[in-house]
Amino acid sequence: MANDKYLIREKYKYIRNQMSPKDVTLCSTVIFKNIMNHDAYKLASCVFVYMSMFHEVDTYDFIVESLALGKTIAIPRIENKTMDFYKIEDIEDVKQGYFGILEPVSNHILTPRDNDLMIIPGLAFDIQGYRVGYGGGYYDTYISTHQGIQYVKAGVAYEVQVTSEVPRKSYDQPIDLLFTEALDYKFTKL
Repeated sequence: MANDKYLIREKYKYIRNQMSPKDVTLCSTVIFKNIMNHDAYKLASCVFVYMSMFHEVDTYDFIVESLALGKTIAIPRIENKTMDFYKIEDIEDVKQGYFGILEPVSNHILTPRDNDLMIIPGLAFDIQGYRVGYGGGYYDTYISTHQGIQYVKAGVAYEVQVTSEVPRKSYDQPIDLLFTEALDYKFTKL
């Protein structure tokens, strides 16, 4: 199973990295426009979102626009193999951290509450709501330790990252929604 996930990671990382910077920008704009028009975003007072890197769905403009609209924004930081989310007031409230990922300088930890929205990256997503990430298990662990809260977990990906099924284990946590530039997928009752 671990080998299957490794092969999936490599395959979809390669596919994603074939996208031009222009396509990344265009697709990211469409994806986040769709998110911002969705009730999950409109109802959220806080948006938990990653800082994009490489060819991931680009979150920069989304974060800037969400802050301008008065949304509270929290981005992840990993310390001692644990991921927590920290409030930022401005897109510049970050520094290079774990694996070169931009992380918040703030120490103001936020946790999801009912109706909040979490934007989750991944390398591959399936049509049942499961994902293959980078292999650290940070999002699965975070979600599993924040059960019982009615927040929306939404994946973002390019349509080329969607497949019929990804390998999964008992600890893998499903998402509620998946946004691509082509479709919005809904996996749970919201």
